[in-house]
Amino acid sequence: IITALGQLASGQLAQAEDRELIDIADLLDRVVRENARGSEHVGIEVHVADDIGLVMGWPGGLRIAVDNLVRNAIVHGEATRIVLTAHHRDGFLVIIVDDNGRGLPVEEHQTVLGRFRRGSTAMAGGSGLGLALVAQQAQLHGGEITLSDGPLGGLRATLTVAISPAEGAAQAD
Repeated sequence: IITALGQLASGQLAQAEDRELIDIADLLDRVVRENARGSEHVGIEVHVADDIGLVMGWPGGLRIAVDNLVRNAIVHGEATRIVLTAHHRDGFLVIIVDDNGRGLPVEEHQTVLGRFRRGSTAMAGGSGLGLALVAQQAQLHGGEITLSDGPLGGLRATLTVAISPAEGAAQAD
């Protein structure tokens, strides 16, 4: 809990001048490598559009966001298959995390994004701050996080991030 609260606090201190170029394909590959360790029963696929390129943002923040989505799918969704997809749409980078886990009731899709909120299908443990961190980073990057029922039978998390630094900075201020 203390680590997650520290991450939330550091996100609140994020400054526009601290942004740097982020290689999204590399970020997703790192998230997969980290989460594959100790999760041999989980298959994680990555599909990145050829033109994905670089995005201006806070590398640690985006990494925390995507990592939390993947980790939630493994731990709380008990997913055995996760598919990460990244592409551009209407001035935004879109990262989709689909899983074949147990999902989440529709009425909880929005409420679990708040601090100290846990879904009714979550496993024991956890602080209820992981998705709040994702929501914070999405907002800081001029985007949003939405949850929905996924095509693999579990949850779909759609994280959008403004591609233009000016858009993200204007919305984060």
